[in-house]
Amino acid sequence: MEKGIVPVAAAGNNGTFKSMLSNDAPWILTVGASSTDRRMRAVVKLGNGEKFYGESVYQPDTSDTQLPLVYPGVKKTQETLSCQAGSMQGFDVKGKIVLCGTGHTDNTEKGEVVKKAGGAGMIVMNQPWQGNTTNADAHVIATSHVSFKDAWDILTYFQSTANPTASITFEGTKFGAPLSPAVADFSSRGPSLINGGIIKPDIIAPGVNVLAAWPFQLGPNPSPTTPTSKTFSLCEGPEGNPIANQADGVATAFTMGSGHIDPAAANDPGLIYDLHYYDYIHYLCGIGYTDKQVSAIIRGTAQCSLVKKISAEQLNYPSFLVSLTSSSPTVTVTRTVTNVGDAQETYLLDFNEPQHVSMVVTPLTLEFSEVDEQMSYSVTFAIKGNPPAKGLFSEGYLSWVSGKHAVRSPVVATFT
Repeated sequence: MEKGIVPVAAAGNNGTFKSMLSNDAPWILTVGASSTDRRMRAVVKLGNGEKFYGESVYQPDTSDTQLPLVYPGVKKTQETLSCQAGSMQGFDVKGKIVLCGTGHTDNTEKGEVVKKAGGAGMIVMNQPWQGNTTNADAHVIATSHVSFKDAWDILTYFQSTANPTASITFEGTKFGAPLSPAVADFSSRGPSLINGGIIKPDIIAPGVNVLAAWPFQLGPNPSPTTPTSKTFSLCEGPEGNPIANQADGVATAFTMGSGHIDPAAANDPGLIYDLHYYDYIHYLCGIGYTDKQVSAIIRGTAQCSLVKKISAEQLNYPSFLVSLTSSSPTVTVTRTVTNVGDAQETYLLDFNEPQHVSMVVTPLTLEFSEVDEQMSYSVTFAIKGNPPAKGLFSEGYLSWVSGKHAVRSPVVATFT
């Protein structure tokens, strides 16, 4: 950062639990994982005619001939539910399609087990917390990885039918998948346990089924979001369409930050929230680090007694995270924006208050007359009405809108 280089790192793959993200220092662009609208389609057709659209990067030539379905999970052991090694014993799977739950082993390893037992195909079924995130893996047999909802319907059919059957066929790459992009089930969530006044992750970028070359094979890159976003590291600006969460259908700022990466908008953001090396020193001193600790982080000499200390929410970040309590029901923060758009451009305020919170912004208009001009504004957050229960949070947004640009920041208020 001192040399003008933006560090970019993945939020991590710790899934749907809150506050499990990594790389959450404010000088790091922390990137969560999202899906795209591309699907490598593997179609499951049941004996009753129902169709379900899963995924697989391995797409062999198959027919739509109905084959018997087998579900080792009827034994309800961890091994049989997830098709681990040895779980096919006692089941006749030869020439049949096997139902396997995700977890405990890689999906491709489950396919190896099914293939070794003589199975003709496999349907990989999501767990509830995995929602709609499906993986296009390089399987060894005809396979379709389906969402939790589809898995539920397939299991319902299996359990209610005397002789359940299915076929797996492949349609190659398809685009235009609904509810895309969406936050991946495995993408690590905030809020940060270290930086309570800063929203993390910062953004999300494609990280599901991003194909990458491996020696002698093809498969998804395990950490594709970081190189994706490294090229476009200025995208905390304009917000795109609403983004879903593939795990539970609800995306928040703690799952997607400021939203999905937008390279075109990043090249012309209009306004930026600039941060410098010394701003982080003020921040580190403000959150209670000692001179020795700050000096170790900045690899220099720091004396916190000589600098202005700021709290985390006062850092000039392109988002807002404030904590409101019954004893401190009001918080005022200041932000400074730099004009990198047209020399003469006027921005009008647009905002949506978080539930139970009032926002007072001053000024209501930003009028720029030259490039690189800076202007500051303040936002006062206050609890509106009776304080909500502790531990809850609510969201809103703040945007500066001109005729050419819309610079939107997520707003989160937590009640502690």
